[in-house]
Amino acid sequence: MNLLPSTFYFNQSNSLLLSPSLPLLTQMFDHFYNSSGDKIISLTMLELCKSPLFLTTLYLDDGSLSISVSKNERKKTIYLTPHIYLYLQSFSFEDLDKLKLHITTHLAVEFNTSKRPDGFGYILKTIKVSETMKFLKIVGDASKDCPSMYHKTD
Repeated sequence: MNLLPSTFYFNQSNSLLLSPSLPLLTQMFDHFYNSSGDKIISLTMLELCKSPLFLTTLYLDDGSLSISVSKNERKKTIYLTPHIYLYLQSFSFEDLDKLKLHITTHLAVEFNTSKRPDGFGYILKTIKVSETMKFLKIVGDASKDCPSMYHKTD
């Protein structure tokens, strides 16, 4: 909102970032939705999204840091494993594959596709701790000027 104040406004009562109807956004509709009204990932638009700010925005809007817990009773050890989830179940499996490849190619972070019961049935998730930490470094650096989101990055 701060980068494009004439394009977006914040609705305080609903805590929503909104934009007025603009001819530009109407013209761009086909880059974001197919003829059935389903969300799509356009390769044309994706080519414009190579900055860490892209990944940061995606995560701060639709992502979550989750910690899985496992126990080894014999060793009396508890293991905590961090994962990043991008809840993008509104996109098809094929579109998520495009996004996964794009993120790996341009931002050097690997995601796996994981099943989910809603939407098109899939989300993106980091599997390796090293990928999660790499992701958090990229997003943490890009979002350092956004203290209201530190709970997602620190």
